[in-house]
Amino acid sequence: MEKAIESSFRAKNLIRRYGIRPRRRLGQNFLIEERTARKLIQLAGINKDDVVLEIGGGFGALTRLLASSAKKVYTVEVDKTLHEAAKELLSDLDNVIYINKDILDVDLKKVASGNKFKIVGNLPYRISTPIITHLFESEDRNLISNIFITIQKELAQRLMAKPGHRDRGAITCFAQYHAQVSSLATVPKGVFFPQPEVTSSFIELKPCQSPSVSPQDEALFFSLIRKTFGHRRKTLLNGLSEDGPFGLSKCDAREILKAAKIDEKRRPETLSLEEFASLSDQMYLFKSK
Repeated sequence: MEKAIESSFRAKNLIRRYGIRPRRRLGQNFLIEERTARKLIQLAGINKDDVVLEIGGGFGALTRLLASSAKKVYTVEVDKTLHEAAKELLSDLDNVIYINKDILDVDLKKVASGNKFKIVGNLPYRISTPIITHLFESEDRNLISNIFITIQKELAQRLMAKPGHRDRGAITCFAQYHAQVSSLATVPKGVFFPQPEVTSSFIELKPCQSPSVSPQDEALFFSLIRKTFGHRRKTLLNGLSEDGPFGLSKCDAREILKAAKIDEKRRPETLSLEEFASLSDQMYLFKSK
């Protein structure tokens, strides 16, 4: 408890020293508890052979611990003031490279010169989904060996939701198509400053060497997922037909569902990736007629 209080005072002092106002828009909640930071690095299995890309370096508290465990650390921080503060506070380290950019604008190929690397980060809650999407849609995603991130617990539950669970959505299917998702630890509110309103989860996304399913048309597959979840209260038959996003007649929608061996009364959250792929393939064949 005393250590947490000490870390909190240090964070406050640094914020005053550098004239920083934690910005809600950027989701700035700094990890201040060293014991928790060490635990997360241990769970990520960071070792001296690893090159790490850190998302959201902040003042560099986690960066310093990563640097002591890894071969090299690329730390990305969009806030210019924090970026400069970290460079000053970590000036004694020779294996840290500082990048003052939005992670969405970082060229992954330039990180570690084409070698595989691990991603570690405390993601801002408001843009966690865009960041995850960006990483897996990148042309250089094959360079990512593992992703270890702290995110809002609610999002972690969505990413891991199984078919039939109410938390299952389009981002669930996207993440599970590209990676194996697992929760490694719960991260309490009190280890951050300012303290967020929600509990966090530290999760691993282990990229699949090849997608978990192989739809004939990947773009159609993801379009189908997004649009059916956009009408998640409707049955699949109603979601696909008439006023639905695909403009199919009920007769055609019924034919496609029957060919995919999917009950027309089901809703999108009940479908597995394999079933979405089957439905997508039947739509592809229907459109090709």
